[in-house]
Amino acid sequence: MKKLLAISLLTLALGGVAFARGHHNGYYGDNYGHSGYGCSGYGHSGYGYKNIINSNPAIQQLRIQLEENRLAIMKEMAKTNPNFTTVGKLNQQRAEIKAKLRTERMKLRYELDKSSL
Repeated sequence: MKKLLAISLLTLALGGVAFARGHHNGYYGDNYGHSGYGCSGYGHSGYGYKNIINSNPAIQQLRIQLEENRLAIMKEMAKTNPNFTTVGKLNQQRAEIKAKLRTERMKLRYELDKSSL
């Protein structure tokens, strides 16, 4: 009985270790089609690709607006009686800025992919 219990616990532990590896989302150069840190999957080396996108002046301006908006929300929420109508408007503006940022990144990615083909 003790042997059966020991063998079953050992098998369970070994199985747990075997399945605990995970996929690391491509950050460690594993064997799942990823080639290293931040690989975009579009045939670009991910780090340089991100640098090209993030160095775009339009994207930098939108990121600055997003940070200013975040600070405005924090200032409003730091008050003893925050005006939640103002916070709601600021959150809507934040969502619009994020949508513009996402669209700008999509445009730039499309142009980069088109030029690399």
